[in-house]
Amino acid sequence: CIAAEPYIFSEYNHGARYKNLCYQTYGFDVIIDANLKPWILEVNIFPSLSSSSPMDKRIKTSLMCDVFNLIGIPNYTKK
Repeated sequence: CIAAEPYIFSEYNHGARYKNLCYQTYGFDVIIDANLKPWILEVNIFPSLSSSSPMDKRIKTSLMCDVFNLIGIPNYTKK
């Protein structure tokens, strides 16, 4: 998230066309029963993006990359 902040701030200050657009990521807790039917347990309006394991970090990093891609922020690649 921090890597995208300069880009967002720059676009906002240079007269971005839609200054009032906001985006929010929701977290869905889902359980899958024996018949592979998903059941929503709860929806979090402020899901934690902290990572408790390497797999958790990969999933959440991929999620946020997809979110930024959807709203038009270019990918950042470490050099």
